[in-house]
Amino acid sequence: MSEAEATNQAIEPYITEDSGTNDYVEATYECEKINSIGENIEFDEDEVNNESILGKVFDTPDDAYTFYNDYSFLHGFGIRRDDTIKNPKTNEPFRKIYVCNKEGFKRMDKNASSENEKKRRRDVRTGCQAKLRITRQEDGKWVETFSNVVDVTSKQCADVLSEKRKQHKGNEFYGLIKHFQYKTLVDSDQYFVVDLSDDGYPRNIFWADGRSRDAYTKFRDVVVFDVTYMTNKFKMPFAPFTGVNHHGQSILFGGALLENEKEETFEWLFEHFLKCMFNKYLKEIITDQDKAMRNAIKKVFPNTRHRFSSWHIMKHETEHLRSYVSRYSDFQETHKQWVNSDTIEQFEARWEVMCNKYELESNCWISDMYNQRIHWVKPFLTDTFLLV
Repeated sequence: MSEAEATNQAIEPYITEDSGTNDYVEATYECEKINSIGENIEFDEDEVNNESILGKVFDTPDDAYTFYNDYSFLHGFGIRRDDTIKNPKTNEPFRKIYVCNKEGFKRMDKNASSENEKKRRRDVRTGCQAKLRITRQEDGKWVETFSNVVDVTSKQCADVLSEKRKQHKGNEFYGLIKHFQYKTLVDSDQYFVVDLSDDGYPRNIFWADGRSRDAYTKFRDVVVFDVTYMTNKFKMPFAPFTGVNHHGQSILFGGALLENEKEETFEWLFEHFLKCMFNKYLKEIITDQDKAMRNAIKKVFPNTRHRFSSWHIMKHETEHLRSYVSRYSDFQETHKQWVNSDTIEQFEARWEVMCNKYELESNCWISDMYNQRIHWVKPFLTDTFLLV
């Protein structure tokens, strides 16, 4: 069983030390051991002084412990061993955690009075959350991991990000509002809006400056809307609205940061884009083939001509046509002729030939593209600017 698989099953924490008196004794020993040997410590100070220890790899847990012991010395705190988590099937340890000696809070003995407890020892626990968590990889190495899950999926990342936003909504929102308030001082025509959740944290943000709004009134013939830009590994879409001016130069009409790519999110964004742009409808829009986006465009921009980006289509062609190309030697040429049909009649006739000759399934990608032909086939777009 791999370590990632083990984390998806019930794990049994194995406490290496008792969390009562023994904790205090070991933590004190670590601090005294470091302080007593002083200048005789042998380690690479430049290495352990590096704040970026996330993802650091160790050969053994002892190496990790030694590193964190040296690291804590340079940063003025002591450490202790905390948990060892074992694989429930093999009973072998696959995760170890080392924490600050001030982690948690002291447990009071129910049979001892508080006065006697204070006389017996001082309270060193303050709830410090500093820790080093290492996880065993398939190659036997141990890597420092911030999360309890080694192979984190994009959905788990999104869930973590959403929770972090809730926890830090004050700081995040304050900084955002300050930025836009400053911009408004120098640009009174700036427009921005923030979509808040029921809990009060920002989910979606849209903004456009005065220059962009003015440009839209002059060059709104064709707008390109793209959400393929991702700001980080959490895959938060950055969605710019762009167009072309009379010099053939790309111009920005506005931008947005979105929580997700659901239909209701796109509806919110398009409605505010329309409001921002003085309720002047865009004439034509180019996007990818996303269904949620397509439905939102129909609702908010019912009279706008909608075309799929040829770049996105070609990007997916190789993946979806591979099986047919390998099976039929002439498929690629036939498909090319079908795509480049000059008339609607020719396009439909060639489609019938393809269906019969290559046994195209009704639910395949090509069939889906055929059903959406009004959004990308040239003969269906002869009355638009989108042929260029």
